[in-house]
Amino acid sequence: MAAGDALLAPGITWRLIAEFARRPEPSPVTPAALAAQGATVTLEGADRLVAGGVTTEQVGQAAAAGGVVLHEMRFERSNLEDVFLQLTGGTGDPP
Repeated sequence: MAAGDALLAPGITWRLIAEFARRPEPSPVTPAALAAQGATVTLEGADRLVAGGVTTEQVGQAAAAGGVVLHEMRFERSNLEDVFLQLTGGTGDPP
């Protein structure tokens, strides 16, 4: 690019701006949207959402409806040890 030359022709730039301006903002998969479907939702950090009481299909549909791309989704089930540690506060001692 020479001094002051545009990377794209002005006509293309205006068409791109017009295209992106008319697209609706995607609504993220919010805890409220999943809770409305009966989920219990926990946020763990900036990039992890744990939803209980709904299927992976329901989470995927909520994401798709909001225009959100999911990079990973897993079905996790608690085992007996996990439940025991939750009930005892992680110490193994009775409450």
